[in-house]
Amino acid sequence: MSSIINTVKNNAISFYDQFKQSCDEKGIQLAALNTQVFAYRDKNVDTNWLQTSSTFSLPSQRSDFNSFVNGLKAEGGGDTPESGLEALQAAFNKSDWGVDDGYHRHVVILWTDAPYLVGSSFSNVELSTLVSQWNAMPSGRRLILFAPYGTSSSSNGGSWGNLDG
Repeated sequence: MSSIINTVKNNAISFYDQFKQSCDEKGIQLAALNTQVFAYRDKNVDTNWLQTSSTFSLPSQRSDFNSFVNGLKAEGGGDTPESGLEALQAAFNKSDWGVDDGYHRHVVILWTDAPYLVGSSFSNVELSTLVSQWNAMPSGRRLILFAPYGTSSSSNGGSWGNLDG
């Protein structure tokens, strides 16, 4: 991840402006975008494997959001697979998504350059359980993955392609 962390951080910081522009072009009024960051590593190797921000309302809390994102560093690690499923589970467990009224959208964006950890000795999250959890979330949900499609050469890496569709 160290080779692309600055690209990921720039994408996260510029997401609101790009999203707002797309909304404006479609005649959609965007009042605010509530954002929370779940930054993760390999939980089996790194003691501080999950960093969770507070929820930021953009654009009014842009400087606080930018400070959190800019403070993230790619460090630690062991093998290539990371705790991506655990990070998604943390995001899906967020309880204050707001109203489910057909107008609000609940968007989870995952940026990663690594497969997710699989196997009971590496991860306690089952893909099928995560999919069930996702399907129980409010109807306006969207999952956007910026992730490699294949698996790693090690036996403990799962393919993000399993979530395609």
